[in-house]
Amino acid sequence: MVNSLSICITVKNRSIACADSQPLILLPRTLEAVRKVFDTKQAYAEVVISDWESADLPLAQWVPGVFTNLRVNLVTVHENRFSRGRGRNIAAANAQYDNFLFLDAETLVSGEVEQHLWEALERGDIFFPVCWSETRPDGSCGRWREKGKGVTAMTRSQFDTLGGWDELYTWGGEDVSLYNRAEKHFNIHRPKIKSLVHIWHPTDIRWLNNGAAK
Repeated sequence: MVNSLSICITVKNRSIACADSQPLILLPRTLEAVRKVFDTKQAYAEVVISDWESADLPLAQWVPGVFTNLRVNLVTVHENRFSRGRGRNIAAANAQYDNFLFLDAETLVSGEVEQHLWEALERGDIFFPVCWSETRPDGSCGRWREKGKGVTAMTRSQFDTLGGWDELYTWGGEDVSLYNRAEKHFNIHRPKIKSLVHIWHPTDIRWLNNGAAK
């Protein structure tokens, strides 16, 4: 289907987190941004979320109500150890369409992202944008996330050619591995997009493991 899109996200306890005793809203903000860009009357898109039994705010209780026209597919992963790469592969395996957009659970998209995405896919390129990463909780400061390659769009055929995501059980690495393989087979479209925002959250390993790596 022309311009059909499966938006693939994997998550474990990233809806309402806590940082410095303050609530930190992540996945709801991500999905609200997705709604604003992709949830149109002519939408040929879906959101596929592989959920590692999140307990902070059970997804089935609220995610379907976010969208009007986008199809929602919640896939529960009954495994103890979280792997972002494995979760993304599971989401892709359950996707209905043949164009994929992979997002982290704390990423805000925009109309500019959508425009670049389709331009890249129509050329046969893979979309690996550089996002703007907040460096303070209030979002007042940030930096270009040059090393991050976790947001990407490609066709199912390209994804299969690359062998999907490495299923690592450490923080990071699977995005760089996929990017390095993609460079060998396809042209890469990698613009800097300031309206593509990685929401601030703590990066110390204890905080990360508290939610997702149990």
